[in-house]
Amino acid sequence: MAGVVERVGVVDREGGGVLVLAGTPIGDPTDASPRLRAELASAGVVAAEDTRRARRLAADLGITITGRVVSYYDSVERQRLPELIAALQAGERVVLVTDAGMPSVSDPGYRLVAAAVEAGIPVTAVPGPSAVLTALALSGLPVDRFAFEGFLPRKAGERRRALSSVATKWSGIWFVIAFGVLTVVWDIGMRRVIGVRSGQAVAAAAVEGVFAFVAIVGTAIVVYLVSWAGWFLTDSGYDRQWAVTNPAIDGWGWVPESLRSLWHYHAEMLGFHTNLTSPHSYQSNAWSWLLQTRPTSFFYEGRDLGVGGCEVDKCSTEVLALGNPIIWWAGAGALLHQAWRWFSRRDWRSGAVVLAILVGWLPWLGFQGRTIFTFYAVVFVPFLCIALAMTLGAMLGPQEATQRRRMLGATAVGTLAMLAVACAWFFYPVWTGEVIPYSAWQLRMWFPTWV
Repeated sequence: MAGVVERVGVVDREGGGVLVLAGTPIGDPTDASPRLRAELASAGVVAAEDTRRARRLAADLGITITGRVVSYYDSVERQRLPELIAALQAGERVVLVTDAGMPSVSDPGYRLVAAAVEAGIPVTAVPGPSAVLTALALSGLPVDRFAFEGFLPRKAGERRRALSSVATKWSGIWFVIAFGVLTVVWDIGMRRVIGVRSGQAVAAAAVEGVFAFVAIVGTAIVVYLVSWAGWFLTDSGYDRQWAVTNPAIDGWGWVPESLRSLWHYHAEMLGFHTNLTSPHSYQSNAWSWLLQTRPTSFFYEGRDLGVGGCEVDKCSTEVLALGNPIIWWAGAGALLHQAWRWFSRRDWRSGAVVLAILVGWLPWLGFQGRTIFTFYAVVFVPFLCIALAMTLGAMLGPQEATQRRRMLGATAVGTLAMLAVACAWFFYPVWTGEVIPYSAWQLRMWFPTWV
C-alpha cells in the first residue's frame, strides 16, 4: 500500500527522474491548475498525444515549454517507451499529457506507467479533469458504483466489432434514429445550460448533427453489411445469384451484382414479413403486450395417470412465454410515471428510458393485420425494467425525506418485490414444462386468453 501511495503522491527526488501524469483542461484552458503550469514549464521532456495541442495549451496558459516536446500517441507508444524510460533513468522529469483529460484513462499512458514502475521510477500525477467523471457527475445518476467500458473505438474496423452484436435486427434502426435525434436535443440543451444562446445552440448542434448522422448511420450500414459476410463470400446463398439472371435497368448498372442481389433479397423479406397474415392461435396484438394478455404457448401436453410422471388422474405440462405479471403490470404503470416525469420535470433520464420503450413497441402498432406475438416485446424488456426500477426508487423517497416517508416507501417497494418473487415461484412450473396436476395448471390460467 505504501508503494501505491508513493507512486500517486507528489514525488520529487533530488537528482532522480520522475514520471508525471498531468491532467489537462477539457475545453477551457482557464481550468488548468497552477501545478500544471509549473510542471509544463519545468519539465525536461513533455510527452504529448498531440505536440501541437500541447504547445497551444502552453501558449494559452502564458508559459513556455523549455524541455523537449515529443509525440506520444497510440501508434508510437511502444516505440517511444525505451526513449522515455532512458530519459527518466537519466534523471529527467517527464510530463505526460493527452489532448484533454487524464492520461491512461482511454488515452495513451498505461504502458509508460507500467514500464516506469517496473524500472523503479517514481510516478506521480497532477490531478485534473476527466471526461468520464465529469459526464458521470453531470448525469444525475447514483455514482457510489459505476462501470466504465471505454469510449467507442475510432477506427472503423474496431467500431464494427464493438457494434456487431446489434448488426442483424432491422428493428434496431428505430433505436438508431430515435437516439440519434435525442443526442442532438441533449446537445442543444447542454449548450444552453453553459450559456450559449438558443439560436446559436441550435445552429451549432445542427452542424454537428450532420456529421453525427454520417458517423452513426454510416457505421450502422457498414456493420450491417459486415454481418452478411458469409452470404457475400458464398456463391450458393439464397438469392446470391439473382442479379446475374436479372440485368440492371434504369441506370442501376453501376451497382455491384452482389449488392443488387442483397437488395432484392431484402425486398422479398420485407414483402413477406409485412404481409404475413396467416392466422395463428397464439398471435397477439401489440396493444396487449404491456398487460401480457395473450402469451405464446410453445409447448403443451395433457397426460393421464402413470404417463410421463403424472401421479394423479389428469396432468398438464406446458412451456408458456408469459412474463411475470407483477413486473409487467407494474412496469406499465412505471412507463406512465416516467413519461410524466419526462414532461413535467424535464428529467432526461426518464425521457431516454421512455423513448427506448416506445421505439421498441410503437412500430408494431402499425401492423394491425400482421401475425405477431407477445415475445416480440423482448427488445424493450430491459428498458421497461429500468423504468420500473426508477419508479421504485421514487416510491422509496429521497434520502433527505422524513423517516415516516422512507418507511412507507420501503414498505411499498418491499411488498411489490415480494409479490414479484411469489409470482415467479407460482408460475415457474408453466415456464419450465413441469408436470403438474391439471387443476394446478388451471389455477395458473388467470384469464381465458392465457389458455
